[in-house]
Amino acid sequence: MPLPLFHFVLLVSKREVAQMKTYCTAIVNKACAVATEIREITFTPQLPIELFPGSHITFRIPTGAGDKARSYSVVDFGGASKDFTIAVKLEPISRGGSRFMHGLQAGDQVEIISIGNSLPLTLGAPAYLLIAGGIGITPIIGLASALMHVGSNVSLHYFTRSRAHTAYRETLSALMGDKVVFNFADTDRPIDLPLIFNETSSDTIVYLCGPLGMIEAAKAAWDSLGRPPQNLRYENFGSSGQFPNTNFSVTVAETGAIVNVAQDETLLEALLRTNQKVMFGCQKGECGLCKVAVISESEIDHRDTFLGPHERQSMDYMCACVSRVVSGSATLHLDGISHGPAPH
Repeated sequence: MPLPLFHFVLLVSKREVAQMKTYCTAIVNKACAVATEIREITFTPQLPIELFPGSHITFRIPTGAGDKARSYSVVDFGGASKDFTIAVKLEPISRGGSRFMHGLQAGDQVEIISIGNSLPLTLGAPAYLLIAGGIGITPIIGLASALMHVGSNVSLHYFTRSRAHTAYRETLSALMGDKVVFNFADTDRPIDLPLIFNETSSDTIVYLCGPLGMIEAAKAAWDSLGRPPQNLRYENFGSSGQFPNTNFSVTVAETGAIVNVAQDETLLEALLRTNQKVMFGCQKGECGLCKVAVISESEIDHRDTFLGPHERQSMDYMCACVSRVVSGSATLHLDGISHGPAPH
C-alpha cells in the first residue's frame, strides 16, 4: 500500500497548546482574495525561518474554546525573501482556523509554533507527476517551482470546482506552460486518475495533495497498476467524509467518562479537552497514532488514509483525529492499541 509522508508537528495535547513555546511572532504584510473562498496572506516573521518545498507553518489560533494549533502550507514560487505566504480556504464548518485566518488584516500579529514538512521533495527521479485538488495546490506549488528550476521532467494536474475557485491559475501557467493541466469540475470531464497514471512511466514519482476521496482513488489506481508504493506520496488537507458532521458522544471504557463531541470539533479534540489520555501525531488521519478501538456496535465515518479496507469494514477501529461516529454514541477502548498497520 502506498505510504504517506508525514511530519510530527505536535505530540502534546491541545490543552497544552497555551503553554507551548512560541517559536516567533509574525506580522501580516498583506492579505487578499486569490480565488472564491481562498484568501492569500503574506507574513513577515520576526525571526529567520528556513523553508523548503512542501513546508508548512503551525500557528497558534485563539478561539472561544482556548488556543488551538493549525498548520498551513507555504505557497512558495521561489525567490529569496524573508516573508512567507499561505493561502487558506474558508471552510463551511470552521473549527476556528480558517475563520481566524480570513479575518486577518495588514498589521495583525500571529504566533508561530513550529515549521514542518509533510511532502519533502526527493530530487533525481526520471519524471515527476504533481496532482492537486482544490486548496491542495498550496504545498504542490513549492514542489513545482523547485522542479522547474532544476529542469526536471515534471507535469501538474490541478483539479478545482470551477475557474473561479482556481487559485494561482495565471501564475502556474506562466511557470509551467503546457506542463500544467487544469480541470474544472463544472465544465470538464470527471477526474480519471487511472488514465493519468497510465500515461506516466513506471518510475515516475507522484506527489499529491487533495481531499480524502481523491487520495483513496489515487491509492486504488496506483495499486492496480502495481507501481512502487514509495513512489506515491500524498498529503490529505481535509477530513471530509461520507456523512455530514453531527454531534455525537463516546464512552471511554477505561474511565467510564462520557465525552460529547460537537459538530465543529474532532473526537481527538474532545478527548483531550476532557483529559482523556490518547496518543496523536499528524492530526490528518495519516500516521495512525490516534487509532482507538470501537467496542460497541457503531457506524463509523472513516475519514483517514491510514486504516486498511478490512479495518474500515469491521468498524472495530477509528482514527480519532478525523473520523467520526455517524450518529448517536459509541464506546471506545483507548489503551492497548497497536499504533500501526493491522497484523496479517
